[in-house]
Amino acid sequence: ATDNIAWKIAIPGKGHSSPVIWEDRIFLLACMAEKEERVLLCLDRHTGKTIWQSTIIKTPLETLHRLNSRASSTPVTDGKMVYVTTMKVDERKISAPNVGAPRMITPGSFMVSAFDMKGKKKWEQNVGEFISAHGFNACPILYRNLVIINGDHDGKSYILAMRQDTGKIVWRVMRRHKTRSYVTPLIRNINGKDQLVVSGSLCIISLDPLTGKRLWNIEGPTEQYVASMVYDGKLFFMAAGFPTYHVMGIDPRGRGDVTNSHVKWHKRNVRCYVPSPVVVGNYLIVADDRGTANCFDTRNGKRYWQKRM
Repeated sequence: ATDNIAWKIAIPGKGHSSPVIWEDRIFLLACMAEKEERVLLCLDRHTGKTIWQSTIIKTPLETLHRLNSRASSTPVTDGKMVYVTTMKVDERKISAPNVGAPRMITPGSFMVSAFDMKGKKKWEQNVGEFISAHGFNACPILYRNLVIINGDHDGKSYILAMRQDTGKIVWRVMRRHKTRSYVTPLIRNINGKDQLVVSGSLCIISLDPLTGKRLWNIEGPTEQYVASMVYDGKLFFMAAGFPTYHVMGIDPRGRGDVTNSHVKWHKRNVRCYVPSPVVVGNYLIVADDRGTANCFDTRNGKRYWQKRM
């Protein structure tokens, strides 16, 4: 039945970017492969009609995982500007680091761009290198006057914050383990203090989003992360990963290394990696990569059920 479909429109190019909505506008990214362009689209929310389409960058097509796309990053907006991330490909190829089967891949640069609501590019910044056999994705988030991005990759990894008006880098935290992960950071207020919490690159960390100062960390429990975390007002919940699988309930009220003190529960028998979890009341729903859903008690990790979807 199609009675409930208000409109349906074909999108030029391809991409896994999620659409974001501000009032009557929809923003999303796409890759125009034949032109080697990454574009930002602005659609009318009521009709689907394209209001404008702006080129973000023209760059050769990067190598990537077969389940990834070349426009996977979701944009973010505050109603004044739209912030997007893309990868600028080098003119060279290198042997892929941190893979089981040797192959050549395209390294590149991590680009952050800001557009006004009419589609005009206001600034663009190259914030560092980006290397991954799986391709690119890094969804920006906004905090006060900052744009914050996670630059985990198989090289000199970083998390950094930039000024929204100019793109100037305010703080940069280098990552110890230099391992690709694709997690979008989550900012929540814990006992009156904002925390930026992110899993990836062999650890889970909390930073002060204004300064990048480390508040707490948990070492491990695995190497690579894709799924973003969720928070229910008491605990953060992490699902990962590769090469081993984990679901954790984490108390964010510690300081320093809390690996042995603030993991409230930990499950290792769920083959989750890519899908992000969902928390509703006392229930944590975790989908795994085989199409199976799991339901856990948020308080103690008890599994209520596991069903094929």
